[in-house]
Amino acid sequence: MAVKEIVRTYVIDEDDGVHRFPRTRYAHLVNGADSVPLFAGRTVRFAESVFGVEEGAIVYALAHFPLLHFDKDGRRDMVQQQAERTLASLESRCTEDSDWRQFYFAERMAALRWTPNSAVLQQLERYVPQLRGRNRRSPA
Repeated sequence: MAVKEIVRTYVIDEDDGVHRFPRTRYAHLVNGADSVPLFAGRTVRFAESVFGVEEGAIVYALAHFPLLHFDKDGRRDMVQQQAERTLASLESRCTEDSDWRQFYFAERMAALRWTPNSAVLQQLERYVPQLRGRNRRSPA
């Protein structure tokens, strides 16, 4: 049986409250095709989770915590987005061929992410998908 993925997106408010955010709308925000006036002029914390499900059990879970910058109209800040692309492309242009290359890239990319505190992580845990009437996780 193939692994099915469940992808979920959340917005984190100023008080560390976690709220589900529609995945399609999030994709449109990331691409600059949609706006949220409430986000105008702000940097907003998001959380993305991916759960791999096989035979009714979660076999893996991944999380990503991006920061998105919005312009005065509540659209993705295209100047900031271009700066992010430039930062990401530095990895491919880096000529240093050593174990430090990935470390330096990770350090640069850290500016595009945030680190959740325990309260946020606890709230996110409540959003783990319930499978077959209960939460089944495969043994670790």
